[in-house]
Amino acid sequence: MRTLTRSLASPSRAGVTLLEVVISATILALAFSVVISSIETETRALGALTEFAATSEQRSQVLAKIERKLEFATGKTPTAFLTDDLSSLSVGSLALDTVGGFPAPSAVLLARGTENEEIVAYTEVHQDDLTLKTLVRGSSCSTPHAHPSGTEAIWVGLARPCSNQVNPSESEYDGKIRALEGTLFYQGRGTGFVYRVPIDPSGGNDYFTDGELTLGAEVSGTQTTDGWCCIYFKTKDQITELGTGLDINKDGDLADSFDLGQIRQRVWHGTDSEKTPTDVALGASIFLQETCETGSDLNADGFNDPIFVWDADKRRLHISLYSIAISESSIPAVHHSSLTLFMRNSAAL
Repeated sequence: MRTLTRSLASPSRAGVTLLEVVISATILALAFSVVISSIETETRALGALTEFAATSEQRSQVLAKIERKLEFATGKTPTAFLTDDLSSLSVGSLALDTVGGFPAPSAVLLARGTENEEIVAYTEVHQDDLTLKTLVRGSSCSTPHAHPSGTEAIWVGLARPCSNQVNPSESEYDGKIRALEGTLFYQGRGTGFVYRVPIDPSGGNDYFTDGELTLGAEVSGTQTTDGWCCIYFKTKDQITELGTGLDINKDGDLADSFDLGQIRQRVWHGTDSEKTPTDVALGASIFLQETCETGSDLNADGFNDPIFVWDADKRRLHISLYSIAISESSIPAVHHSSLTLFMRNSAAL
């Protein structure tokens, strides 16, 4: 009977031990799960940091490329005036007094600062009759209007200081940035910069003609005074605050949309359409501009954020790049880099 009692008591002690083992195993499993989860979290965080760091490096590389390309450049201000009336329905051509410095395809801003302001896209530039052809009216969320002869046409990429820098009215400027001397009020959209570089049409190294610097660009392997260059922002995709879950411009809502694109360089011949232009990306599609609100405030500091503002009088090009990166854990972040270049060209353009 004692043996039976001992044999019955033994399973009881074994059961307690098994329970303890199960509990211990459960605790160990939970602890191991926490460790694994922690490792995975850290791995994701490292992945995010790597991506953000890579994006920061890409911004720096793009700025460095821009700086190298503009080292000896002369900045230009592509503006013109209509030489014929343009109806609100016309999509054939737009006649100007000059088309120098207008890349194609692109767009012009007409009647800036008025109730008839409109962005007109075009696909062709014709030097022979000074026209922009194959028009798309009311581009970039603008509205088609009739425009009389004499209306100013500004290349859509250009942003320039307005003439009145002391308490200008709202119609006199499109935005303001922080410049070296303080606030700078500007006109335009600020998505590009047109320039020319020193050339020797003979193919040598003599960049002067009668004591004046010879300007142009190399197009199709030939240096020509009819050559032009521009660096510009090109939209490749769109993202929304609602889709990313991020208030990208920190304005308190998730209602805004943004163009995501590249910074590119285009080089073209101004008079010979047979010369093939070059158009190359200077970096990945990581840069931001608000859809239909180009140059808007992207960081809620009260100042606008156009990519380029060209101050010809002071020979300064202000560059501001905002980029976005999204980690594997779908946490987006916006980062910013800026640069001011002092151009070598004279103040008078």
